[in-house]
Amino acid sequence: MLGESVLPEEFATGIADPQQEISVMLEGMGEPIDVTFRHSTACSAPFLIAVALHKGQAPTQKQLRQISLKFYERGEDRRLLGVIDLRLRQAAPFSGGELLFCAPRCVRNYCLTRLAIGAHYSRLLLKELRSAPAPGMKMSFLERRAAMVSFIRPHPTVLVSIAGEFGGNIFPMNIMGALGPGRFGFALRTDRLAGESVERVGRLVISNVPVRCAPLAYGLARNHTKESVRLEGLPFAIRPSPVFGFPIPEFTVRVREMEVERSQRIGSHKFFVARIVGDRAFSQEPSLSVIHGYYQTWRLGGRTVDMKAALLEDRLNKHGDKLFPIEPEAHPSN
Repeated sequence: MLGESVLPEEFATGIADPQQEISVMLEGMGEPIDVTFRHSTACSAPFLIAVALHKGQAPTQKQLRQISLKFYERGEDRRLLGVIDLRLRQAAPFSGGELLFCAPRCVRNYCLTRLAIGAHYSRLLLKELRSAPAPGMKMSFLERRAAMVSFIRPHPTVLVSIAGEFGGNIFPMNIMGALGPGRFGFALRTDRLAGESVERVGRLVISNVPVRCAPLAYGLARNHTKESVRLEGLPFAIRPSPVFGFPIPEFTVRVREMEVERSQRIGSHKFFVARIVGDRAFSQEPSLSVIHGYYQTWRLGGRTVDMKAALLEDRLNKHGDKLFPIEPEAHPSN
């Protein structure tokens, strides 16, 4: 029933940005509203999704009981791959409209057969019973399933650059999403220094990473716990960003420069809304992105050979040469 898979929660692969594989629709309010580039996860624990609506699009009290996010493939068939029924937790004015913060009410995932998904869920529940969650990251099983569906939509893994009197830092991030033209949302852990630094500086630059440089990006995850790093010690060349002059990787595919407009501590994460002041593409290379393993299985039609290759790609993207340590060359004795 599990096939090849103990599937990664976050499958690292290369996908063009902005992604063109998945449409996300807000339904239950009459005509469906395309929010593919108007939503972002706001927090993991509790799991909340922020959805940006134009003026006049706010749901009525009756509609609030039936709204949902639906994830469709963009192909001719427009197959429905996942549904998150929503429960409104909070609404706030936003860019002339409203920003809705919603929790999951019910979740359905159609990337696998009912039998296969049931087997995977059973394994995950058993794993939960045997191991304690990370501090501050306790999620209900409903919230975990909602997070899985949210990652049907490909999320780029970017490198965030900040700089100030304290120095500079560069670290990876992927809990984020566009909130309409000129606005961007992202979430950072409340128990890490990275979020505090972004809030203090009030500006940031995000750089898309070519998938060939994926291990370099993942290797900087430790920088979330640091206020600043020695930029000359980074494992790649840097250059100044076009607007702020913050240090960015020489290899960046696309760079967006932002000013923080607001932030809100929710639970495990602080959610930020930023205004984009610069957006420049440097190449057409596929960007390092993460998708859920169930969606990757659907993408590849569940073909065993392709899944094995994709699992190897995922490990190489996350760990690079550490997966295959080079044996020291043997020297003949004198």
